[in-house]
Amino acid sequence: MIRQEARIDKALAALRQQVAADFDQFWQTIRASLLAGPVPFATLEAQVQAGLQPIGRRIVETTATLDGAGLPAPACATCGRRLRRVEAARPRELLGWFGSYTLARPYFVCPAGHGAAVPADEAWGLGPSHLSPSLATLVSRLTIEMPFDQVPEVVAAALHIAIDGDTVRRVVEGLGQVAEAAEQAAATAATGPADGPRAPITEMPVPAPTQPAPDGLVIAVDGAMVHTEGAWHEAKVGVCQPLRRTAEGPVVPHGEPDYCVGFESRAEFWRRLYAHAVATGVTSPRCRLVALIGDGAHWIWDDGAAYFGEAGRQLVDILDFYHAAEHVGTVAHAVWGEGTPAARDWAQGQLTTLQAQGPDALLDALAALDPETAPARTVVTRERGYFQYHRDRMHYPRYRALGLPIGSGRVEGACKTVLKQRLSQAGMRWRVRGAQAVATLRALHRSGRWAAFWATQPQRVRVLNLPRCAA
Repeated sequence: MIRQEARIDKALAALRQQVAADFDQFWQTIRASLLAGPVPFATLEAQVQAGLQPIGRRIVETTATLDGAGLPAPACATCGRRLRRVEAARPRELLGWFGSYTLARPYFVCPAGHGAAVPADEAWGLGPSHLSPSLATLVSRLTIEMPFDQVPEVVAAALHIAIDGDTVRRVVEGLGQVAEAAEQAAATAATGPADGPRAPITEMPVPAPTQPAPDGLVIAVDGAMVHTEGAWHEAKVGVCQPLRRTAEGPVVPHGEPDYCVGFESRAEFWRRLYAHAVATGVTSPRCRLVALIGDGAHWIWDDGAAYFGEAGRQLVDILDFYHAAEHVGTVAHAVWGEGTPAARDWAQGQLTTLQAQGPDALLDALAALDPETAPARTVVTRERGYFQYHRDRMHYPRYRALGLPIGSGRVEGACKTVLKQRLSQAGMRWRVRGAQAVATLRALHRSGRWAAFWATQPQRVRVLNLPRCAA
């Protein structure tokens, strides 16, 4: 211990002298700038940043080398034998906060030939990427907000570090695949293997919730189109919003909404969404109410009941009121003419009654219609079927009395803000795997899980054989 302390003190003393020399040179640059005349503040900041970068780089390189040199030889994961040091200082290039580092760290091999290890990389939280963890975090945060090829310009302007767009894409898509692998693992834990029969809900192994148990959940589902694999395909979006019961009785939103996005089949997406509901607390004995909100798509209601219709829990299906309003408007325009005062007055009256009394009055009004033209009769017949099918999902006065929302605005907003604002900009074309990686990162950030994700050191994980999503 005394010998190691002496070695560290000696190396730090040498580092101190080198840093002092670097700082003297930096000081002379500042002095010359001041003597030349007034210095614009932006120039001053740029000079200070440029002058401190080599100093920071030297400190990081030296202290990291000292830290790595003191690590003991690890044991082989295969045979348990102590690994043998074969190199005292194998170099590794890394791009980080202060520029390009050359890190020297010891290299070990198994005497029985089972492989090699660099314990310093593990201790520092380094993975296969040549970006430092802090720079990878920054690049990922920028990339979920802007196109890959715009990130290098921002990084260069802020840190005076050169990084190319291909590196940005490769690093961020790799990290997104780590996040996506975690999503798939959670789905398997919550619902069983994807290629096997789904176990009854009461028999499912479930991951522990990540939030305090809610009294209920609002689950909203929608979709949005993204250009992938040469054509437009639907990405499915889900939102889980915890509810807490008030002293007066109704429930109110409580806690952060949780978002998920899937470029996959409906069955696979429901597995993903159910895993998010589990993490939000749907399997807790306290959670006795699930409100499922969606548009008129049959798959939402059929599969939703299979996942959330557990005995002892109230499942409330809610047809998004604004989708219902669009269909009322379709009837009005077909019968009285698009944009006419009569169509507007009839539609507005029906919607007011629908909100106040529920579906029966609207169904009676539809039954009483006798359009004069064949096209109008076709529309009315079709819409009668639509509203009859959704009759039990339009009891809006009851939903409001329970404190539940009647619109899917949050998930429709998520389709725009979580998905399309980043993945559907002009000219963007994606492979499904890349789109899923970025969408998954963006969803976990919007769900307030960004810091927790990086705390797992995802840059150290290499994802192998992640199933390809179906567009």
